[in-house]
Amino acid sequence: MNWVVLTETLRRNWRSALWWGIGLGIAAWINIIAVPNVESIQQIAELLETMPPFMMQMFGVNDMTFMASPEGYLALQLFAFFPLVLAVYGAIVGMNIVSNEEDRGIMDSLLSTPVKRWRVVMEKSLAYGLLTVFVVAVMFVWVLISLAMVPDVTAQVNVGELTVGIFAFVPQTWIVMGVAAMFTGLLRNRSLAIGLVAVFVIASYFLNTLGSAVTDSIINTLRPLSYFSYLDSEAIMQGNANLIALLVPGLVAVITVAIGMWGFQRRDEGI
Repeated sequence: MNWVVLTETLRRNWRSALWWGIGLGIAAWINIIAVPNVESIQQIAELLETMPPFMMQMFGVNDMTFMASPEGYLALQLFAFFPLVLAVYGAIVGMNIVSNEEDRGIMDSLLSTPVKRWRVVMEKSLAYGLLTVFVVAVMFVWVLISLAMVPDVTAQVNVGELTVGIFAFVPQTWIVMGVAAMFTGLLRNRSLAIGLVAVFVIASYFLNTLGSAVTDSIINTLRPLSYFSYLDSEAIMQGNANLIALLVPGLVAVITVAIGMWGFQRRDEGI
């Protein structure tokens, strides 16, 4: 096994992953340095208290005392926004595993070699999985730089808990990549695959947000079906992270990639 597909995928895509990490890092930097001290965070919390409880619960805010702390502010600013942006990255790289390569004619050339179809999907999935870790790691470096610039805030933040939370973005992104790989492996229709991935992400997002807000409804009962629900920002930043739950999206990603490998092995290439 020379892993040529994996290494070539890494070589061709590490620069774009770097720019993704830098872009996300700058966005995180802006959010963190915007509140240089605890008093600013408390003022934001007071403003949030004027919003209807329903809206606050949709954003995952249940404890306003916690939200008035630096860790609460980071939980709101980082965990409410970045997983959704990273879902876009996951969808893009997931489409690159099969569908986009077919459209460019690259898959046709690749499959003219002795390499098996399932192995192409496996190696490209591994490569993009590693690139996802790289994106989040670059973003994390920017977060550390940001925290160094606001020492009053940093003094009240457990960096270990923040590290766990940010790198929990990785399996959150993997699952979107895996779902995209599954649909493009099973289906030759690229537009249909894109639509199904979009439905998966959007439905997961609203199932999680509405389920958080309406606790006595069937939507709340169905909330575990949303992969966003496994990223509990308050629990993570308060030191009560459920590490097994954080890894659930990663496990589902492995299963969906395996289904994509099986589907692409069985179907004709869409040229």
